[in-house]
Amino acid sequence: MENIKENNPTTSTENTKVEKANDKQNKPNRKTHPNMFYPVWLAAFLIILTAAVSAGGWYYFGEKYIAGKAEEIRLEEQLDFYKQKAKAQPKDANVLVDLGFTYLKLGDVDSAINNYKRALKIDKNNFNIYLNLGIAYMDAKKYDDAAEALLKATKISPQDYQGFMYLGMAYKEMKMYDKALEQLGKANDIQPGSSTIIYNLGQIAEAREDYQGAADVYKEALMYDPLFKDAIEALERVEKKLK
Repeated sequence: MENIKENNPTTSTENTKVEKANDKQNKPNRKTHPNMFYPVWLAAFLIILTAAVSAGGWYYFGEKYIAGKAEEIRLEEQLDFYKQKAKAQPKDANVLVDLGFTYLKLGDVDSAINNYKRALKIDKNNFNIYLNLGIAYMDAKKYDDAAEALLKATKISPQDYQGFMYLGMAYKEMKMYDKALEQLGKANDIQPGSSTIIYNLGQIAEAREDYQGAADVYKEALMYDPLFKDAIEALERVEKKLK
């Protein structure tokens, strides 16, 4: 989505004498050249509008493009680093987790899952491996596999809310709402005030067509994170259903 800012070409005026041969008969008039007689204010307005749109568009799209490109370059460099590190330390499961996470950030879900599986062959009792594997399976929409991995994560580290939160989210996607509520409730007990946990509770209420309950929960999520975009959109959505 590359945008190139172009400078508007400037026009130069030359002071020339009007030859007498160009008499009134040869001068353009409104009938012969109607497009040459736009009002001055309209021409000025069009020039200003074009400049404003061009400048604003360049700032918005250019800034987003540059930021996105910088992040992509950073991740590619990070990927090369962890590839080399994995070769140098083939028995280090945590390096493979970092490598898998980088693949996931770059959108290569299959490579992420493969590296997490490689890590499990080294360490089958590692919370981070199961947690990240579960998240990767969720990205791949393989919710059964995600739930299996995340359930193991909760057993390895029952004091970490993330395992329960993502497990609840996996059950939610599988429409197993009672199980989802149970796991999200455990996550909320460990980490009260998490806008992500609360938002997912709201999604379950909305899926069950409890729109008033969902609205109340989304409002609670926004109390903790007023800029939570998904919660803002969800609240607007359910409030329309309540009208």
